[in-house]
Amino acid sequence: MITSKLTKEEKKQHQQENHEASERILNLVVKIISWKSGLMEGATIKNTNKITPEEWKRYKKHLLEISKTDHEDKTKLKLEKVYEAIKSNGGFE
Repeated sequence: MITSKLTKEEKKQHQQENHEASERILNLVVKIISWKSGLMEGATIKNTNKITPEEWKRYKKHLLEISKTDHEDKTKLKLEKVYEAIKSNGGFE
């Protein structure tokens, strides 16, 4: 098995990219949860910051990838419930 060694700079770049990807998904999850719960006074999510179709697609993909303990059908049912809650709270564009 051939392994390639990364330089210190390449490792740092890779870590930075992973950190940024984690931040993006964390921010998206917070946005999803906020809209699922509904806008509350003092919320960080504003009525103008609605969930785009692309964000919802990314969230679904992420949740299906990380759900290792639940069966896929159970995760899809959970996604449907979250979608309906967000829709009823007016959280989609």
